Formats: sequence, structure tokens, C-alpha cells
Amino acid sequence: MFMDKIVAGFLERNLCDFKNNIDVDIVGGAQDCYTISANKGRVFVRANNYISAFTGIYDYLKKYCGVQLSWCGNRKIRIKELAMFDGTLSRTIEQKFRVYMNYCTLDYSMCWWDFERWEQEIDFMAMNGINMPLAVIGTEAVWFELLLDYGFTEREALDWVSGPAFWAWQLMTNIEGYLPPPDKAYVYHRLELGRKILERCAEFGMQPIQQGFSGHVPMRFKTKLPNVRILEQRGWCRFPETAQLDPTAPFFLEFGSAYLNKLEKLIGNYHYFACDPFHEGTPPKLWFWYLRSVGKTINKMYETFDRESVWVMQTWSMRKHIVKAVPRNRLLLLDIDSEKTVKFRNLWGYPVVAGMLHNFGGKNAMQGKLKLHCQNRYLKLKSGGANVVGTGMFMEGIEQNPVIYDLQQKLFSKSGK
Repeated sequence: MFMDKIVAGFLERNLCDFKNNIDVDIVGGAQDCYTISANKGRVFVRANNYISAFTGIYDYLKKYCGVQLSWCGNRKIRIKELAMFDGTLSRTIEQKFRVYMNYCTLDYSMCWWDFERWEQEIDFMAMNGINMPLAVIGTEAVWFELLLDYGFTEREALDWVSGPAFWAWQLMTNIEGYLPPPDKAYVYHRLELGRKILERCAEFGMQPIQQGFSGHVPMRFKTKLPNVRILEQRGWCRFPETAQLDPTAPFFLEFGSAYLNKLEKLIGNYHYFACDPFHEGTPPKLWFWYLRSVGKTINKMYETFDRESVWVMQTWSMRKHIVKAVPRNRLLLLDIDSEKTVKFRNLWGYPVVAGMLHNFGGKNAMQGKLKLHCQNRYLKLKSGGANVVGTGMFMEGIEQNPVIYDLQQKLFSKSGK
């Protein structure tokens, strides 16, 4: 049977000894599902896409071959034979989106990874049904080249970029230029890594979330561009103050569009953009008309750049009037702890991902509210009338307490059982 290169690559990396004994048939279709059977030493997988197929293979290995991989321990599949079984193993995955990663995860747990380690993680994502990862590595180079276009020297542009253990907090608009890289070779190394990650995710059929623009800019803008309206944000956790472009000022659209065009040129456009205006900060005005204007302006920026774009916003620090200024088909809300949906009237009908956040600060402790996770937040919010379109794992750090992740992966099934 012919085997395409994507399936062949996955099996070569994960089940090399049995790569010629597993037949995978990708049949297409909108509903994520798989059916597996086994006969005469061969395993047959029929699925609508690659993610469903790889999830099915892992489910088969767990159920019949005694395999149990972990985010924090065993990462190799070691079996002596492929177990045969009667009948079929089938599964339907109802959720459209299965989202993975908090910004913090990238730096608490992943900041030193090379592509070989990322390749392993992407395979593991696929085996666990994840189809929507946060993919923001490489934006260091986007910012570096963009600032050069606006009159920064190379050193000034590099000084805006935080080092690998702090870049995530800069993307969350909390800091700028903490332990910056020594030279531009670093940002282009990160660019190459980011490209490889995105290409593999897209190859598997995942829908990555890229980094959008919400207005966070270098404080140096105050001297470089003195006529631009800059809002100073209070320092986060005793870091220095940061600078925010006023989204209602004309320059916001110009600069934000330049950022998106540079992102597309260097990394590509995958249509979903993370953007959290005033994240853990405070808008200069809390009047509803100002916040509504912020929402309309940012949505206009994305829609003008790409009519198929979707703004992805965390509910962690959202503002009602910013949200309600955006058409429902253009915004995806990530309720990272599944609490805001209930608190804010099912988020006014906007599509939402029901999230799980059990680890703060990357702590390596056996923690997690198992009873709470067993409730299945996805089904609970959906039964309450929310427009729930997915499930998400938004831990701040991985490599601890794998039972939580394994439980969450099981909740991707249609029944939730």
C-alpha cells in the first residue's frame, strides 16, 4: 500500500520497527474521527485527517499495547509486537479546536528547545489530538526588521528584544528588552526555528495561532517618533514601564499593518492571530465608546490585512466593549480557566474554547484538581448554552503531573467519557 511522506515520517520517528505494518488511509471529511482494525500482524487506520490518524494510533497503542507516554517522563514507544484485536476501535472528536500552550509554557518549559525537541513535541501533540498550538517563535526577527524600517539602529532594535527565557512575557506586553541578544544572528536563528515549527504544524493539518499586534512598542518610540501618541503602562511585577500605541490614533493602523506584512513575509500567514490589548495593563480610558473604538480599530487592521483572519483573544483580561465591537465570526475567545464564560453571560455568544489551567509559575508539583477536570468543562459550558467550539490546555509549565494531561486528552472524545 502506498504511504505518503507525512505518515511515513511520523512512523519512522515513533514506530520505526513497525512502519511497514501500519496502513493509514486519509479519507477526508470535516468531522474528526478514526476507525482502527487489526489482522494478521497489520494495523489498519482510517481517518479523516493526519491528526485523527495519529491520535488513533496512540489510542490503539495505549489500549492494546500497554504504551503510556508522558509530558515529563517516558517519551519513547517500546513494544515487541503490534497487538491484534477483534472488531474495531473508533472515536469521534467533536471539538473543532483543541488548543495547546499558554505563552508562559514557551519560556518556563521550552525556551531552550531545538527543532529536534520541537519535532518530538509536535508528534506528541498530534497523538493527543491537539490541532491548534500557539506558534509565536521567530517573531523576534519580525520585530528586528520592522524596527530597522522605522529608523532604529541594529543595536537599538536588538535592545527591544528580550532573551529566550523572557520573550513570552514581552509578547504578553509586560516587559521589553530584558536580557537582549548580543547580535542579530540570534533573531535569525529563532526565525528559522519558528519557520520549521509552523511548517510541520501546517503539514500535519494543524491550525497554528500566530502572534498578532495589540500596540506594544519600544519606549524608545517616544524619542524616535515624538509625534506618535504613546500611552505609558505601569510596570509589571516591578519591571520598568512599557509603551503602548493608542489604538484609536491613525499611526496604530499604519504600524500594525506593517508588522503583519513583515510577519507574512518572514514567516507566513496562517490566519489566526493572538492579540490581547492592555493585557494585565489598564486602558487610558474605561469609557465604553473608547473601548469599542479599540475593538473596531484592531478588527479593521486584521480584516484589511486578511479577510479570512480571526482575532484570538484570551479572556484573562478581556474588556466587554472591546469584544462586542468585533463581529462574532471574526473573534475566537480562549477561556483559559473556563471561568469567564459563566461569569460573563456565556461571553455574549462568541465562539469560545473551554480551557484548563492547572499550573502557575511552571511549578514541578503533583497538583491539579482532578475532580474539577473530570467534570468536563467543554460539555458543562456547552450544556449551559455557551458557543463552545473547542477545548484547551493552557498550563504555564509542562513536565509535571502527566495524569492531568492524559485526563484532558480523553475529554476530546465526543461523549466526554
